Amino acid sequence: MTTRRRDRSNYGTVPERVARLLLEEPPADDAEALWMLIQHGSRLRALWAAYGAILLPIWARRHPGTRPRAWWRVEAPEARRRTDERLPQWPGPRGTHGAGEYESEAAYLDRLGLLQRGERARIPVEGWAPEVVAR
Repeated sequence: MTTRRRDRSNYGTVPERVARLLLEEPPADDAEALWMLIQHGSRLRALWAAYGAILLPIWARRHPGTRPRAWWRVEAPEARRRTDERLPQWPGPRGTHGAGEYESEAAYLDRLGLLQRGERARIPVEGWAPEVVAR
């Protein structure tokens, strides 16, 4: 008889594979992660609805002033503001619109009142600096 191995996760009750899909950008050479993204990409919104409330506080404790990739794709209420006075050109990573300089994720979350309780105090000084996005 074959015994199924339980998927152990550092994210509470969230299966490790689901947590990886929702939180990480898969490396281009990671065939398994890319396969998961293809298989579950259309269900990203449903997966985030099911597990986001569990994952977000864990993420915010580990990475204060930032949000995981699924949050940016599913929950972000608006794009990050440019700080270099250029107009947005095309959609880019983590709430940006192409190459340029943007407010930090921390500044964005603070401006919109989206920081978790106690998160602001844990954001490192460099977390407030504008972010240059190269496309």
